[in-house]
Amino acid sequence: MARSDDVPYPPTPEDVPEGYTDFSPEYRAKQTWMLVWVYVVFMVYLGMVFASLTATVWFVAAGFQGKWCCCLPFPLAVVTLGVFIYLLTGFFAKSEVEEKELMVEVTEDDHPRLFAFIRRLCDEIGVDEPSKVQLVPMPTAAAVTRLGLVNLFTPPKRELMVGIGLINVLNLSEFKAIVAHEFGHFAQPSQSLAYASRCLIILSNLADGASAVDRFAARLKQKGNVFGWLLHAAMWLIRSPFILAFSMYGKLRHESRREGEFHADRVAAAFAGSNAIVHGLFRCSYAFQTYQMAHNDLFKAADHKLYTSDLFYHQHAAGDILRRQKKDPEFGMPPKLDNPYHGKRVQVFSEEDAEDHPADDYHPPDYEREEHVKSPFVAADEDTRSAWILFDSPVELRERLTYKMYRAGGLIKKGTALDDPKVVQKFIDDEHHETTYDERYQGAYDSGRLLNPGDLDDLDELIRKEPWEDARLASVFEKLYAGLEEKVEELKDINDELRRLRKENDGSLSKKLKRKIKDLEKDREDMNDWFRTLDRRVYLVYVQMSYRVNTDDYYELINRYRFHMAIQGIFKTVRYHYEQSDLHMNVYFALEKMNAPPHVKNAHVTETLYTLREARKALKSVLREAREINMPAMKNFEEGERLAEFLLDQDLIREASESGVSMKWIMKLFRQLEQVERKAARLHFKSLGQILALQESVADRFLVSKGFKQPETPIIDGEGK
Repeated sequence: MARSDDVPYPPTPEDVPEGYTDFSPEYRAKQTWMLVWVYVVFMVYLGMVFASLTATVWFVAAGFQGKWCCCLPFPLAVVTLGVFIYLLTGFFAKSEVEEKELMVEVTEDDHPRLFAFIRRLCDEIGVDEPSKVQLVPMPTAAAVTRLGLVNLFTPPKRELMVGIGLINVLNLSEFKAIVAHEFGHFAQPSQSLAYASRCLIILSNLADGASAVDRFAARLKQKGNVFGWLLHAAMWLIRSPFILAFSMYGKLRHESRREGEFHADRVAAAFAGSNAIVHGLFRCSYAFQTYQMAHNDLFKAADHKLYTSDLFYHQHAAGDILRRQKKDPEFGMPPKLDNPYHGKRVQVFSEEDAEDHPADDYHPPDYEREEHVKSPFVAADEDTRSAWILFDSPVELRERLTYKMYRAGGLIKKGTALDDPKVVQKFIDDEHHETTYDERYQGAYDSGRLLNPGDLDDLDELIRKEPWEDARLASVFEKLYAGLEEKVEELKDINDELRRLRKENDGSLSKKLKRKIKDLEKDREDMNDWFRTLDRRVYLVYVQMSYRVNTDDYYELINRYRFHMAIQGIFKTVRYHYEQSDLHMNVYFALEKMNAPPHVKNAHVTETLYTLREARKALKSVLREAREINMPAMKNFEEGERLAEFLLDQDLIREASESGVSMKWIMKLFRQLEQVERKAARLHFKSLGQILALQESVADRFLVSKGFKQPETPIIDGEGK
């Protein structure tokens, strides 16, 4: 066990304002309303349980006593008994089990310094130590509360979950602030959380219409049984108030958790300083971007049976790549401060960033969180040592979590050997080099825009019949990429809005939403018309240049264009069906999350299944087409490799039966669609990079050989940038 004096531990602020970490009046008010809501819901729920049981007993007694028509009391007793069972099962149903495939539980024996650090911080804050410490690969941190029926009477257990992807970018002060924030949640009332959680489980299970009683009523209805209709009607009447209560709970919970985040930030600032928590939040965004890039790059390497032993080595490398791409050597680095008080005058987050904050995220915008922890400001000295200093045997830990990432993603079999990270990074660097385009294009090829120069045979015929003079080629080339910046930005805005609409729907695929998407797709098509003229000029200029430089380059360029148009056609088809399927799946899961009525979900399921069947039909078609295509030489590919075998490394899922499909079928098809879309996108960008690199080489040699001077800077609107 590590002694507390030996543990790396950033200094705690000495001058914390009195009452700085007290619960705000807003937080107390939200908690009060939450408890009132819980009390009312429980009372109504228990009243309905008691009323349904009483009615069942009364109807049975009335039947035996011969009251009313002899055939009426017993059917009514069956209905009220069904209601009673339905209500009772809602109380005892369990919430969803958290996915633990990526978690690694660590102990004090494994990492004594980490646990000594946690113990000291808990003592300072005045909270109990977490019952478990779980590590995951992702850049995240969370206070996990395990809740069950017993926690209606006893305090729940608290666990700390921390992501290595976050630890990988934090210094010791920032790590202390992030962990203190999570322990701030430990200090918040837990009993009301237990009651509210049980209410949520009850409402969720009763409102979704998928209980055993619902299924029983549905079977009776299909047979035309009057009991089924009565039971179904009773279920609908009972479910309606629960659906209303569930929607009310959502708003209360959102507001309460928002205030809880503000309070936890104050706890973090009180024990690590305002700068540390603000810089920690800043690092979170950077950690997410670098982790996501490393994750995507490793999936590409996995396509070639390359599996790294250290995911987090590549996260660091991704930071260097992003800094080069953004041309910002300070990207991901918080502002440098001259002294602990300097941060009071430095604004890290902007108010404009808050405008893009998702409405359904209970975490306040970072700008508001920064304002909150700096009013008043708490100064503390910074410990710039890496948070890794708290961990023993970090190499083994990083490899273990990397292996779990691969296993959870289904990329490797148990026992698969992992490769040297440097070898895998060489593969990744080659990929990025091939798909990082010159500044002269101003982003015209970076967004996945499809080339459309027109019919290549017609253009080749035009070049043979009406070749341009050398002077004209040089003149057109000089202004080829003029005026691109504004058009590129406009196209980017359209694509961003399309992605937002597809992801941030409210659980409905309404006519209004469809119309918005259709209008934006029309705007995108109009923009693509402008780019078509650019693509046509580019082809005419570079093909003619290549012919006058070297016939080998001429044939290579033409063949690369023809391969690109083929892979681009596949990419376009699969991307369309992937976007449509993804949109419908997002709506489906949103409906599940909000416990929409069965008839609403069923109506959308029909449309979703049609979309997925069309997607499978398209997959079958493009894979058949791909069997006839061999790939040219590219980085990490050999010339002649079969395209179809690369796009999908398994048999296409069988066509669904007309009688219905399972969720397993849906998810497998969606994963296959996603795989082909991802790989086709990769080949699209690689092929495009090959074409652009060859064209640049051709232009250099043409201009030199013909005595023309190549522009040294990109031309924008006729002027040098």
